[in-house]
Amino acid sequence: MTRRPGERHRGRLQRMRALALRAEHGVDLAVALARPRTDDAADARTLLRALAEENALLARELGRVQARCTRWRDDCIVQADRLDALLMRARADAIVKQTRIAMLEDALRARHDDVRPAMTPRRVLCVGGRARQVPVYRALVERVGGRLAHIDAADPSCLPQLVLALAQADLVVLQPGYACQDACRAVDAHCRRTGQRCVQLDKACALGFERMLATALAAAE
Repeated sequence: MTRRPGERHRGRLQRMRALALRAEHGVDLAVALARPRTDDAADARTLLRALAEENALLARELGRVQARCTRWRDDCIVQADRLDALLMRARADAIVKQTRIAMLEDALRARHDDVRPAMTPRRVLCVGGRARQVPVYRALVERVGGRLAHIDAADPSCLPQLVLALAQADLVVLQPGYACQDACRAVDAHCRRTGQRCVQLDKACALGFERMLATALAAAE
């Protein structure tokens, strides 16, 4: 069955109206199509012109968005390059500082070894004293490179052990207030016979022991 020209135009117009009523084509086109039609050809041209204008508007907006994205991408690349350069510079500075610190530590250690009294082979014997002070004395002696031995000496039964310890000591520290008379006489006799240095410490305190130790080391140099 052959359709008349008017019927064919009306069918095309209905399809274009259905296309224009879609959401993406906007409300204005739908409103325009809802108006009474007097001339199908004129309405079709108007619809096509509106679609062309909307397409051009969307194309311009897309171009602006693409331009902004391109500028943003270029800015990100520039900023990333700048941050990479700053990071490399910071790493280089850190390596230089660490090298300087290591060199200063080595120099300080060498200088400390030069000025520290050579007391590594020396053995300090502490005769008498409070038991709770012995760990403090030992730490002070070991700090300058020595070794500490301690004899309680409160009981005369310590004399055999004391005689052996006196023979192995380089420096004797006697605390008479905490040692028996026999131990004090044994220390005095040994030091006078051998010429070994003996220092008496009246008060059992860490400060007094440290001062005595410094004085003894200075005199031994």
